[in-house]
Amino acid sequence: MAQVKKPEVREAILLSAQHLFTEHGYLATTMATIARQSGVVAGNLYRYHRSKFELFFAVLRPWLDRQFDGLEARLSITPDPEARFRAILVFIWIELPRAENRFLRNLAEAVASRRPEDSYSRETLEATRMRIEGLLACCLPPGTNRDDLADITHMMLMAHDGIVLDTGLADERTRVSRVIDRLARVTFG
Repeated sequence: MAQVKKPEVREAILLSAQHLFTEHGYLATTMATIARQSGVVAGNLYRYHRSKFELFFAVLRPWLDRQFDGLEARLSITPDPEARFRAILVFIWIELPRAENRFLRNLAEAVASRRPEDSYSRETLEATRMRIEGLLACCLPPGTNRDDLADITHMMLMAHDGIVLDTGLADERTRVSRVIDRLARVTFG
């Protein structure tokens, strides 16, 4: 008889994993530690997630959604398009890389240590890309075409990845703030 996966066990695993990834990082967190903290037998943990890599992405997506929900709430009360544009850049390049003990460093660690047997879906990346495109579409000047929007989003994500890695090495906040100012001036005149 197949064992039924219980929602409360799944939730305990996700909460424990997020806490441990946030506090200790992806590499220092083990499946055994996650199992122990969530009150699950290690072997049973693998019934819910085939690998730590898969489990990390199960934690990452809702975490990102919560972060973007907060940004969207702030943008909803920001009428000026240039101010919204700046807020999006500040969020992606300054706030998000530093959020919750630099949680996104875990993404770099996970991808860098990915094993060949760890399956990867681009679903989280695509959902993030689409969300950013939607936010930008509401603030960029009229006439910005779809290709430009996609290219701007891609550039923002590539810069974001570099900034995430750099936040552990140096505080580039001042330089990033200058870049944001320049981009806003170029975009909005």
